[in-house]
This record gives sequence, structure tokens and C-alpha cells, in this order.
Amino acid sequence: MNENNIESILARLDELERRLLWSDAEKLLTEAVGSNPDNEELKVRLINVWFQLIRRNHPDSRRTEAAVKLGEELVSSSESYELINNVNRLLCFITALDGDKSSAKKYYDRLPSIESSRELYAAYVMDGDELKEQLQRNIETYMTGAVTSARQLAFREKGDRGIKLLEKTIELYELLYEGDTCGPYLSDMAIAALDIASYKAKQGDTDGAIDSLSRAVGYAERYEAQEDDASHSSILVDRIAPKKSYAGAKVGEIIRNSLQTKDNFDAVRRDPRIGDILTRLKKL
Repeated sequence: MNENNIESILARLDELERRLLWSDAEKLLTEAVGSNPDNEELKVRLINVWFQLIRRNHPDSRRTEAAVKLGEELVSSSESYELINNVNRLLCFITALDGDKSSAKKYYDRLPSIESSRELYAAYVMDGDELKEQLQRNIETYMTGAVTSARQLAFREKGDRGIKLLEKTIELYELLYEGDTCGPYLSDMAIAALDIASYKAKQGDTDGAIDSLSRAVGYAERYEAQEDDASHSSILVDRIAPKKSYAGAKVGEIIRNSLQTKDNFDAVRRDPRIGDILTRLKKL
């Protein structure tokens, strides 16, 4: 298979993923990998597609076994540090979804530790623009790592403490990209505001829940209004980061589905003020 054909496959794959047609993407990649067994990018993309299918309907032993087999082959044969980490990360998620905590822990242990990360020593081996880019990437990595940990901690807390932790995740993103230029992280900020709304609704604070829902929609509107290749910068980072769908779905769809189906929002759904929020969501 020549490079033009691979580029064509990847372009088709990008379109299928944007439309959330994961089964079609699986078929496309299965055939492509069979025709070009040495292409690592196609294999990683296939594992990612399996992950998207598994997370939507798990457990799925057939796809889990296929992902583990292909992933282990890649890890043992690839010379790409980034690819190996990406595969181990995907396999950690996939085996965890399958309920195999032992295997998930194995892949988790293979991932680089932030505490001993080689990137901390970039200043000793790099100079100029290369060093600047790596140091900025370090800041982004550690900041987003803190956000992820705070978010997971929030889900294990109750009431006001959970809300404060979720608020802190939004503050960290605003610090990273300085308020109104939060770029690709606006989607995560929208989900955090949605989770805050859920906490407040569970507490019986309908007014607070509606305010947080409106805030979530506001972040989603700003996110969708961005150009895909928009540049985002601050004193901490000066990088171009592409806009990507949140976990394979439009963030507006996630907010709408949660609002319409989550038990915590029962009282909120009966409030007439929710009509304006639903109208805004339909436009996303």
C-alpha cells in the first residue's frame, strides 16, 4: 500500500470518527492493517477505535482480546517512545473496562511516572526553541495531570467538597490558557460545569444547578465557535492545539443527554427556565 493510499484511508477515518461511525471505522482499519501489516499508525488507530466501541458497550471480550494482542505486538516491536506509551494507555483503559484490574494495573505501571519523567531534565540536553517547546509542554502536561487527578478526586467526595474540587479544575485550565483563550480545554471545562450542576441538583439547589448548566453551555458554545486550527497562547504556553471532540462526541450532546436522562436533574427538568438552555443546546 503506497503513501497516497494510506493518506486517503486516514482522511476517510478522520471523517468516520467525526461522525462517530466507529463500526465503519473498525471495518476500514481492519482491512487497511491486513493490507499493510507494517504500518504502526494504522494499528494504533485500530486499537483506539476498539476502545471507543468497547467503552460504549462493555464488556466486549472479543475486541478486548484483539486489542491486547495487537497492542502487545506493537509494544514489543516499536521503537517509538510516544507510540508505546499511547498503546499502554489505551490497553489500561480497555482492560479496566473489561473488569480485569490486574491487567489494567500492569499497563498502568508501564506508563512513565510524572515524578521521574525524563522531560524534567530537558534543560540539560536541549537549547533554543526546542527547549522552549518542551518546557511549555511540561507545564501543560503537569497542569492537565493535576486537573485529571482533581476531577477523579471530586467524584469520590460528596457535596460542597466535590463542587470545590471541580471548580478548581476550571480555575487550573483558566490559569493555563489565561481565561478567555482556553482553547481545546473549553470542552473539559464544560463537562466540569455540567458535573457541578449535577452535584447542586442532587443537593436540591435548582437555581445553582441551572446557573451551572448555563455556564456549561457557554463553554460549549465557545468551544464549538473556535476554528479547528486556532492558535492559543498565554504566558505559560504558546502552542497551537487542535480542537478535538470530547471523548469522541460533541460536548453539547453530552450536556443534553445528561440533562435529559440523569436522575439528579429530575427537578431541574421541570423548571421552565430549562427551556432556554435546551434551545441553546440545539444550536450546537
